[in-house]
Amino acid sequence: MKISIIIPIYDVEPYVERCLRSVMAQTYKGPLECILVNDCGKDRSMDVAKDCIEKSANGNRIKFVYLYHNRNLGPSAARNTGIKASTGEWLYFLDSDDWIIPECIELMMECVETYPDVEMVYAGAKVTEGSQWLSYEHRVLPDYSDDRDWINKALLQVSKLNDTAWNKLARKSFIIEKKLYFEEGYIHEDDIWNFEIAKHISKIAVCQHDTYVYVIRERSLMFDESQKDYHRMRLLNYYVNHVTPQYRRRQISFIFFYLQYYFPEKVNTKYENDKQSIYKKLMKESKGRQKLALWIYFYVTKRVLRKIHLLGFVMKAIGKV
Repeated sequence: MKISIIIPIYDVEPYVERCLRSVMAQTYKGPLECILVNDCGKDRSMDVAKDCIEKSANGNRIKFVYLYHNRNLGPSAARNTGIKASTGEWLYFLDSDDWIIPECIELMMECVETYPDVEMVYAGAKVTEGSQWLSYEHRVLPDYSDDRDWINKALLQVSKLNDTAWNKLARKSFIIEKKLYFEEGYIHEDDIWNFEIAKHISKIAVCQHDTYVYVIRERSLMFDESQKDYHRMRLLNYYVNHVTPQYRRRQISFIFFYLQYYFPEKVNTKYENDKQSIYKKLMKESKGRQKLALWIYFYVTKRVLRKIHLLGFVMKAIGKV
């Protein structure tokens, strides 16, 4: 089966050669297509990439496709461009400053061969610095699941299945049919993609290996620290505006705990109205005990709730993800 590896390229001149060499070192024997989407960067990343490919003997067995944006549109748009241009049955997203182990695609395709009805294959990753929070080596996960409710819960918990877009092998027909393109204009596009996938996916396989190396670098495509609250508020607004009936209770719990984690008590005054708006939308979407519990939590001080021993009841009613 043909695999399309999609790599957005934007100001990664020091990293892109290592990334591409890891692609050309893949042990998978089936056809590979590698789509490089130049997102109008300012450095020589694409020139370095082309030079690396042309000089490598291994590059001949892989079909490389070069695509160009005429202005910087961000990683979501680059991935969407890659999806639309791809000709493979399966899609694999790789960030151009990271790299994959030689057996990556082979190991993940073995999962497809074992469980041919899967819509996505998940695998673990190593991190170049800090704790190994993306690793699957010590997680207890099934090799396969068609339990849609468990999959939805595992995706929203994040600690179960990584919520990154990269290092997932996705059936292209599933992505196209469910219109699971990346939301453009957001910094947290991986989180949104994961949130949307959780609504639709019903069959997954888990590759019990760390097949990807996530590189921590000082200056990445993330965002300026001064803008982090702005981007998180945008993300919360997306979530609360896209709650669906089937998983409403769990999605509301997910949004609530996200809100409490990043904005526990005080928030910058310029975001106070946004926070209150999200509170109101959460209560509008919720029902029954969860609705009452959210109202109590938002409008009664935590000190009072603890004093009358109601905080535990309120949190239980809101529910865990």
